[in-house]
Amino acid sequence: MNFATGWNEAAQCLPWVTKFAALGALVAAGELLWNRHLFRDEGLLGWPLARMRTRLAAPGGAITRGFEQVLGWPGFGWVQASQAGAAILLLGAPAGGAAEIAALCVLVLGGWLLHLRSFGYGHYGGDRVRNVVLQALLLRHLAPGSTVAAEACLWFIAGTATLCYFAAGVCRVRLEPWRRGDALAIILRHEVWGHAGCAGWLARHRGWGRILTWGVWVLECAFPLALLLGGPVLTAVLAVLLLMHLGIAWVMGLNGFVWAMTATFPALLFASARISGWLGR
Repeated sequence: MNFATGWNEAAQCLPWVTKFAALGALVAAGELLWNRHLFRDEGLLGWPLARMRTRLAAPGGAITRGFEQVLGWPGFGWVQASQAGAAILLLGAPAGGAAEIAALCVLVLGGWLLHLRSFGYGHYGGDRVRNVVLQALLLRHLAPGSTVAAEACLWFIAGTATLCYFAAGVCRVRLEPWRRGDALAIILRHEVWGHAGCAGWLARHRGWGRILTWGVWVLECAFPLALLLGGPVLTAVLAVLLLMHLGIAWVMGLNGFVWAMTATFPALLFASARISGWLGR
């Protein structure tokens, strides 16, 4: 079985996307529940403080008392508990069944509420990518049994991931620390997102620091080319990206990126396999 025939079936790829997205949702909900002290009304990320970031939450604004009950505490805790339950259900639900659709509805609604509550603060790229993937999976069910809808869902997810990587690389090239090769050393010295041990290692090995820094944005900028080349090239690039996301999770604590981006990998393999088939490879 060659590369093109191994991943060019939507029915084979969609369950992998769904399960990885469910794992990402479960990890995200678990993290929020573990750090629930921050989200209580008296916490740093509590609703009384978070609501001050937008006029929508001002007295007489568009946020109703019902939203207050959901976005405040303990309502927000129950929302995250429902997210964890829906993620577990999605992991075990049969593909295309009513349980899968119900779980996706709960997860998408919870993602909207989290975004509404955070107003961008504490809502990271991994959260956004995961929400996009979950919404695409849910919209696919508007045409159950449709091969066109299933394939369109995978193409959309693959296009989103490709744009994420390419745009991130281009944006990094525009910044002097990334071109100079010491951006990673600067990031790892950050009080919140840094890692003292890794920062010290990069300080002692500046050459490796430049190689790793340049390697990140070169890999991201060249990602569309890897998608076109497909086969072993794309597989190797995805393996390196997975290692990069695991490293980010370990060093910076951004665990959501691992599963959010991994959920897009089967769609990327599907898109690349189709391209390889069109090119006769």
